[in-house]
Amino acid sequence: MPRPIEYNRDEVLQKAMQLFWLNGYERTSVRDVLDSTGFNRHSLYEEFGGKDGLFKEVLEYYKDNIAAQVIKPLMAADSDLDTIREIFKQRAAHDQKQLGCLFTNTANSKQCIDSDLYELNKSYNRKVEKALQNCISHAQQKGQVPADKDVKLLARFVATVFHGLSPMSKLGVTKNETVAFGEMAINAILTS
Repeated sequence: MPRPIEYNRDEVLQKAMQLFWLNGYERTSVRDVLDSTGFNRHSLYEEFGGKDGLFKEVLEYYKDNIAAQVIKPLMAADSDLDTIREIFKQRAAHDQKQLGCLFTNTANSKQCIDSDLYELNKSYNRKVEKALQNCISHAQQKGQVPADKDVKLLARFVATVFHGLSPMSKLGVTKNETVAFGEMAINAILTS
């Protein structure tokens, strides 16, 4: 009888997440995964069903541990336009690593053809838009945003700008530019 595999799941997912985030799905080989996580081929397939299964788990881990840091403040009862400013500032600091958003990177890759990954991406984007709707609605209630503005459309616009920064961060968009784009998005909320 084979010995049970002993490992720290979060540690493995963190290592694999960094690998996929840095290289993308297509450019990450099974050998890269094994070297990074310390798994052998049998263990990888036994625990995750292979590279595809590990990648799906990594996206779930990213959603729950990294992306949640964007959504949580937007869903807070006291969120408003300053909250949107803050997520762009956080994005600016994060994007200096030139990694972008793992979900956006995945959506821009061939691997997103997989229907499970497409649905996971779509679900995450809906959560971001819903959180932005919540935030903009609170700003409307506080009188920061005119009452006649279409909150859903504005939320989709801000989400598009926010996610659009992902590939641009890889091309060298600066921290100051990212913060400025956040201000431009807020100005669009107020004037569109």
